[in-house]
Amino acid sequence: MMLSRAFLLLLSTKAASAGNLRNAERDLRTRIIGGDKAIEDRYAYAVSLSDSYGHFCGGSLIAEDVVLSAAHCDSSGEGNYNAVVGRHAHDDNDGQKLSVKEALPHPDYDGDTTDNDFMLIFLNESANSNTFVKLNTDAATPETGAAVTVMGWGDVDPSHEQELSSELMEVEVNVITNEECGASDGDFGSYEDQITSNMLCAREEGGGEDSCQGDSGGPLVIKGANPNGADDTQVGVVSWGIGCASTDYPGVYARISSQYDWLRSTVCQKSKNPPSSFDCENIESSITQHDATDSTTTTSGGWNIIVTEEFRRGYGIFTADSKSNRAIRYNSAKGKAGVIRMSADGTSVLKSSQISVANSENKFKVSMDLYAVNMSHEDNLCVDYQTSTTQGEKCWKAMHDFTLSQWETKMFEFDAEDAESLRLRLRVDASSESGDILISRVNIEGWSA
Repeated sequence: MMLSRAFLLLLSTKAASAGNLRNAERDLRTRIIGGDKAIEDRYAYAVSLSDSYGHFCGGSLIAEDVVLSAAHCDSSGEGNYNAVVGRHAHDDNDGQKLSVKEALPHPDYDGDTTDNDFMLIFLNESANSNTFVKLNTDAATPETGAAVTVMGWGDVDPSHEQELSSELMEVEVNVITNEECGASDGDFGSYEDQITSNMLCAREEGGGEDSCQGDSGGPLVIKGANPNGADDTQVGVVSWGIGCASTDYPGVYARISSQYDWLRSTVCQKSKNPPSSFDCENIESSITQHDATDSTTTTSGGWNIIVTEEFRRGYGIFTADSKSNRAIRYNSAKGKAGVIRMSADGTSVLKSSQISVANSENKFKVSMDLYAVNMSHEDNLCVDYQTSTTQGEKCWKAMHDFTLSQWETKMFEFDAEDAESLRLRLRVDASSESGDILISRVNIEGWSA
């Protein structure tokens, strides 16, 4: 059941305008209620996103040139604001004000449901700070009942909408199960059918300090022992909820572990100097995207590899469709390491993130290794492609273009003059419900004359 706008309280004006959320049916988090002033420099990774009107969203520094925030803060990816690092009190006007190079919302972010509410912000310059918050990789963490801390710059009293705190505030809350969260109900509506596996919920028992837990995009962390936060682990991103200081409604966060593979692979691909915690040297998704200014890819001619994805550590540049979640990854299957299983019942979709390409390339080649199981002659595997200049699809028919029960490679080419970016979507167009397509590798190449 969707929530009536009449019941929403204290909607973040900037988040609404940046993310086109004026008609949103949920309260995007804007403030800390009932918390305490944080010790200065305790959360050295805390980031304020601000424009000419001031602070509007929070974030966390996860690499020297990368901030993690919420997609609803800038769902269009415009990036017309600064990331302020190292500022405890806004009145002091200290810290670094860094301009945004690229804002990249999660490719499966859903503005209607606020699912996959993640955004990576890449900065034009590196922050001076070398304190980065680590991202949680464990789906079993945090445990139910665990104490977690959220922070932000916001109103300390819900009765004063414009009375923002100058200093960074923090509040401790406790994790609850998604089932308990989904059962939340009160005078202002229900969370029924709105809590997905990409979300995490937390509250303070009895309310009072857990209604609007922090600025949108701010971090939810498990605190470590280091006094500047270097041992903290971020488990969530402040996302949405109903009301402020309510005993009925917990806060809802984007769950880091659910999309860690996308976060890691994107940071490893785009950051100038990813932290060692991302272990980019051993990332096995084999992202080898080239730089458009590299003369070896623009002047030598012939086919150049843009991306090779082998799914050995996750979905890599691809993500399973958030609404169906039926494209399932296995560590190994049918003699291959790293395999995606797509069901033939029409619900499986595998979509890539946006892939930058060199302007000199005017033709592209996509190849993939596949294994078909129990497909009928009416079933198809299709690839939808979209560049900045063209779009189309390529489909292969089972038992005609590919056989069953053996690995084989399928390939197609398409022209795209002056393309700057590329996206792919793999889908199974089938009438049967018992078949599967296994994918173990996707390779994308570009042709430059």
